[in-house]
Amino acid sequence: MNTRMLATAAVLLAGCTQIEELDDKMEGGAVPTRVQEIFDARCNLPGCHGGGVISENLSLEAENSASIIGRNAQQVAMPLVDIGNVNGSYLAIKIMPDETLAEIGVSRAANTLRMPSGVVIDAAVQEDLAIILGWIAGADLPGGEMGGTGTDSGSDTADSGSESSGGEMIQLCGIEDLKPGAPNPLEASSGTGAMQIPPDIATILADNCGCHYADMLAVTTVADYTGAVDLATWAGWQAQHPALPRTVLDVVEERLDPTFVLPMPPLPPQCNVGGGEPMPPADRQILIDWIAAGAPDGASWMP
Repeated sequence: MNTRMLATAAVLLAGCTQIEELDDKMEGGAVPTRVQEIFDARCNLPGCHGGGVISENLSLEAENSASIIGRNAQQVAMPLVDIGNVNGSYLAIKIMPDETLAEIGVSRAANTLRMPSGVVIDAAVQEDLAIILGWIAGADLPGGEMGGTGTDSGSDTADSGSESSGGEMIQLCGIEDLKPGAPNPLEASSGTGAMQIPPDIATILADNCGCHYADMLAVTTVADYTGAVDLATWAGWQAQHPALPRTVLDVVEERLDPTFVLPMPPLPPQCNVGGGEPMPPADRQILIDWIAAGAPDGASWMP
């Protein structure tokens, strides 16, 4: 969930004082058309990243924006954007909420603010931030050649994306879709007995939440979901979240809300079953109902 989203966040800050300075190293790659449109609309403001003193250190205008790919931030020894590595991209860290950073165990540089500062993070802003995060994660966006790298990510996962009859690119996010042949730990922990995940819930999780059950490095918005939170056992779902003062159930219930700044599953294009949905609405509702009921085990759950 870490991504180089510093540029977008800094743009909307009224004073625009928390800006990353780029070094002199030039890296290849291009910024996708949609991402550049977001930069133009939210970041390239006079005195910020589109003119004035501050923009001389970090310009997101079309002729300069590709320079953030692979270049280090001034405040931390981390690239602003490292395609396929959200947790190692400072732009992402700058724009993600504090709670999300705590959940994944990362932080911004000392005495720096979250970006954008002083603005309401409404649905439109959330959508734009999600697109930038998707680009950094490696989503194939028009005009960017696989997120701006122009090269293969090196992942051993198969490309599960396909184009629908309406021309929409589909990206399913089940275990098998994201990493064919990866083991499904839910097979051993699901069933109709006590302290087991109900079979129908296990199927929904395996079909829609594959990032949490296989090493999805360079494929998703998280370098490695596995092990961070135990979603493979019934006891793990009932446990206290390791980084937040809430239970895992409470955190997942919040993240299932598609209006959350970084919802689960990630919004299209990262996960896309068609029609702009990251998972089938019926699956989402069943999962929400199960969580609302306290995530009963297989012996107690009544679908």
